[in-house]
Amino acid sequence: MSNTSNLDLERPDKGDAEWHTSLNSNMLKLDTGYGNNVSTIADLPQMYIETGTFNYTTGDVITLPVTVDATNEYGVEITPTSWGSAIGDIYVTKTTSQFTVHCSSDNTADTFEAVIYYIGDIASYGGSIYRRWYVSPDAGIADHGDDTETGSLAWVLDQIGATLATVELPGNKTYTITTATVVPENVNVIPQKGAVFDGAGTLTFDNASQIDASQNQQIFGSSITVVFTNSGTVYPEWWGVDGTADQVQFIAADTSLSSGGKILAFGAYIFSATYTISSNITVLGIGKSSSITTIGDIYALTISGGAVYPNDSRGIIVSDLALYGPNTSIAGGGVYMQNCHECIIRNNTISDTNKGLFYGIHLDGALNNDADNNIIANNVFAQTLDTSIYLYTNALPAAVEENVIQGNVITGAGRNGISLVGNRNTIIGNTVEESGWHGIVISACSWNTITGNTSCESVRSGISLESLAVHNTVTGNVVKDNDVNNTAIYNGIQCVNGDRNTIIGNICIENDNYEIYLDTNSSNNIVLGNTVYGTDHENTIVDSGTRNQVSHNLKGLQDISAHHFKITSPAGTLTINGGATTGLTTVAMTDWDLDTDLTVPSNAIGVLFEVAIQDSGAAGTDCFFKLQQKGGDQEYTIRCMPANDRWNHANMIVEFDTNKNLQYQVLASGAGTLDAVIKLIGWILE
Repeated sequence: MSNTSNLDLERPDKGDAEWHTSLNSNMLKLDTGYGNNVSTIADLPQMYIETGTFNYTTGDVITLPVTVDATNEYGVEITPTSWGSAIGDIYVTKTTSQFTVHCSSDNTADTFEAVIYYIGDIASYGGSIYRRWYVSPDAGIADHGDDTETGSLAWVLDQIGATLATVELPGNKTYTITTATVVPENVNVIPQKGAVFDGAGTLTFDNASQIDASQNQQIFGSSITVVFTNSGTVYPEWWGVDGTADQVQFIAADTSLSSGGKILAFGAYIFSATYTISSNITVLGIGKSSSITTIGDIYALTISGGAVYPNDSRGIIVSDLALYGPNTSIAGGGVYMQNCHECIIRNNTISDTNKGLFYGIHLDGALNNDADNNIIANNVFAQTLDTSIYLYTNALPAAVEENVIQGNVITGAGRNGISLVGNRNTIIGNTVEESGWHGIVISACSWNTITGNTSCESVRSGISLESLAVHNTVTGNVVKDNDVNNTAIYNGIQCVNGDRNTIIGNICIENDNYEIYLDTNSSNNIVLGNTVYGTDHENTIVDSGTRNQVSHNLKGLQDISAHHFKITSPAGTLTINGGATTGLTTVAMTDWDLDTDLTVPSNAIGVLFEVAIQDSGAAGTDCFFKLQQKGGDQEYTIRCMPANDRWNHANMIVEFDTNKNLQYQVLASGAGTLDAVIKLIGWILE
């Protein structure tokens, strides 16, 4: 005699005379063990599948394989298996021994499959709570927008009304919409594979989330107009991309999003013409596998408000795409931006080895429309045939201003890495290498900031300020190994015909010709606190201009960790000795105790201010504001423009005495006529 391991049942051995005793004992154990759990065992879920045929008049009765005590102990899901004619609404009535399958269309031929779930009333699979409708694929329905055609989409929508419902379209069929049709927000649509809406009509949805379709599934043809009233997310593949002129499908997707939204571009696309992106549209990829390759001299993407003021584009995002060209272009490029505001181009790969575009990103202000407050950030550019990032306007008074170029990596631009003609822009934290011309060049512009960039190994200069570049700030950049061909013509940082620029705290290493160079037409510039080193030519900062302030620069790598300049956050408009600087009258040279208005670092020996002044009578008086070290003999003066109430700006570096004192002087045209705005930029430190 032995026993089983789990239930401890007795197992008689061969010839055991007590087998009948063991049998009785085992019966008692089974009865005791399972008797306490019989209700649980009875409730174990069960599922059966039955088939049937629709009957519009009587319904099709299916006998339950297992009867129940109450109708809430089972649920039913019905799926059509043929669609010879309209089926309409499918619903089920239940008893404890059978259920009846009904349809709302006059159909007695099409078949179905019934899945029966025991235990509980699964509302989402049966009863009147769940409504799944089927649009008829009958070829005799000429217009699925005609609600008088039984089984058409419009007819089904009329039957549904305001009830929550799902409408399914059998596959491998084109559903023609000629009459405008609206799918209300209470209805979801499931197009089976090969089900496509097309036709000359308009099909309107509340939002794109009403459609249950995969990314690569075409559900719209080329003729139909699709409108999503509210913002949503769509795929260009829904319109049937084919790898020849895929901009057509992108434009259709864009047009459908009447209130903005996202276009998810996860494939590889070919554009034979540009795609102009509408306001408040995001085109989003997943990296290099989301690629757009252009054919011919075109831009892949265009952001443009049009040619007539006040047309503009705003709120557009292009992200995580790869933009390639044919490598033979003489125009065009990756992204063209014109008359646009608050748009973002980020995290894209633009051009690549042997996939050259002419321009990477070209931002342009034109025809009285500005291009401002845009961000071009964290993109990777390689081997653009011309300039990688080009900000420019030649249609004054259009302005390219207050844009941010940040964190981009640019390699091997055919001409310039970054080129700017515009005001009040910020170029920050970019890496530019191996440019065919300059690394970074700005011209005919003012009040731009170039900071924290690395520019190296360009054929010409690392950073170039040219052609009336005024009031720009170049600070904290690393500029290395430029003028790679050693022509002794170009420089690390150069100012050519530039005025009142500030070049502070840069590191310039092994640039040929000079590390920093100011030409004969450059004046009133400040070159301060830079570290320069190089074995080529002079290893110096060369000032060939007039009235430039060149001081406290460090020569040699041994001083690279000992910067003598500290940039601060702008302190706002300062007071002088606690008094306002607006409405000033002529003041003779007067002491200014800086500790009264600022917290001066203990090791500071001088200060850099940004100063702006105007005077209501400046047209007839030589008005000015002057600063100097107390007891010193070098004065720093900013004069008003020779016009009434017109601002003039300048940066002023002034050393103070051991007591942190300066002196200031004001010449105003009259009583309370001169206004001065003084902002702290930074300190000169010991």
